[in-house]
Amino acid sequence: MKIIKSKSQIIITSIIIIMLISSIMIFNYTKEITSNEISYSEFINLLNQNQIERVVIENDTLKITPKKNNTQYDGKILYTANINDGNLVQRLEESKINYNL
Repeated sequence: MKIIKSKSQIIITSIIIIMLISSIMIFNYTKEITSNEISYSEFINLLNQNQIERVVIENDTLKITPKKNNTQYDGKILYTANINDGNLVQRLEESKINYNL
């Protein structure tokens, strides 16, 4: 009877491990298809073309939400390096873009 119990425990443990790995893979895949890394110069180009809806300024990155009419990045969140551009907040305010620090 002990052997059967051990086999069932191994099967249950294996199923749990497989489900956990699958969940992690799905999460990573979803993140890849919903976000794109762009260069800082591409970010500035989008800013100059009035193609940005919102920017979240973090320590190392800028998270950018493009406008809905932007077909190139439709439905994606963009991100780029935060190079600590001293004029960024001023540019965002002049362009009337929502931003969070």
